[in-house]
Amino acid sequence: MNPVTSDRLSLRTAWMKVALVVLAGAVSVASAVAASANSADRAARSNPGTPVRAAADAAERAADSASAAPRSATALPVGSSDYEFANGAEPIRVFAYKPATYRDGPLIVVFHGVARNAEDYRNFAINLAERSRALVVTPLFDRARFPMERYQRGGITRAGKPQPPEAWTFSVLPRLVADVLAKEERPDLPFYYLGHSAGGQFLARLAAFRPEGPVRIIAANPGSHLFPTRDADFGYGFGALPTEWSDDASLRRYLATPLTFYLGTADTDPDAKSLDRSAAALRQGASRYERGHACFAFARALAAERGWTFSWRLVEAAGVGHDAAMMFAAPEAMEAVFGRPER
Repeated sequence: MNPVTSDRLSLRTAWMKVALVVLAGAVSVASAVAASANSADRAARSNPGTPVRAAADAAERAADSASAAPRSATALPVGSSDYEFANGAEPIRVFAYKPATYRDGPLIVVFHGVARNAEDYRNFAINLAERSRALVVTPLFDRARFPMERYQRGGITRAGKPQPPEAWTFSVLPRLVADVLAKEERPDLPFYYLGHSAGGQFLARLAAFRPEGPVRIIAANPGSHLFPTRDADFGYGFGALPTEWSDDASLRRYLATPLTFYLGTADTDPDAKSLDRSAAALRQGASRYERGHACFAFARALAAERGWTFSWRLVEAAGVGHDAAMMFAAPEAMEAVFGRPER
C-alpha cells in the first residue's frame, strides 16, 4: 500500500471514531433528558403543586379543548363581556360572564334591580358563576323603555289595560335564552332565572304567566308579591285581569311553578329606600322579609286547602339585608338556585 493511500485510510478511520464519539454523546444527552423529564413528571404527579404539574395540566386542558366539539365563532368569550341582543326592533344590551373553568354548566339569567344596573348585577353574580361553573347573562331593561309597568309588572298591562301575551316583557326571555344557547351550540343547556329586588318582582309575576323553560325561578327580596288571590288587583293579586289569566286553573298553575323566594333575614327595614309603601303593598307586610313570608304562607295554605301541587320553596340568607351582591355571594345562594344537594 502506498503512503498516500495509508494516510487517507488513517484519516478516514480517525473521522469515523470522532463521529462515533459524537453520536454516543448525543444518545447519552437524549437519554439524560428523557430520564430527567420522566423524573420530573413522576415528581410532579406526586406533588401536584409543582410548576411541572401546572404545565402538564395546561397541556391536558388544551388537549381537552382541542378534542371538544367545535364551537361557534360567536360563543361567549371567557371572562366578562357584553353584546347587543337584537330582539327585533327593540335591541337589549346584555352583560355576560363565562368562567375559565366553564365546560357544559348551566345558564343563569340574572335580573337587575330598580337602578337598572345590569353590569353591576353581572359582576355581583361572578362569585355564583365561579362556584357553579355556570354562564351568566344579565339583560338591561332601561327605565326609558321599560318603566315599572313593563319591568316589575312584566308588561301584562299598559295604563291598566291588559296587553296581548306577545307584547309582554316576559316574552323577550325565550328569545334571549335561545340566542345564548345558539351562541354556545348547546340547545339543551338547562337554565335558571335569578332576580333581586325589582328583578325579583319581575320574576314573581313571570312565574304566574310565563314560567315555561327555566328549571327554577328565584325571586330574591322582592318589594311586593303577587298573591294567588282575586281579592287584590293585578300587581298584588289576580284581580281585574281577564278570566283566562285569573281563574282557578291559573292560580293552580302558579302554585305548581318551580318558584323560590330567596329572602335576606335582615331585609326588615319598613322605611327602606324604594320600598313600595302603597296601601296594597302594606297589606302584604311592613318589610320585604315580612311580605315574602306572608305570600309564601298564603300560597302554601291555599294549595293545602284545595289539594293542589305546591312547588314553591323558601330559602333564607342569614344576616343579609337588601344587598344583591351579598345575596348572590351567600352560601345559601347555591341552594336557592339549584336546590339542596342530596346527601
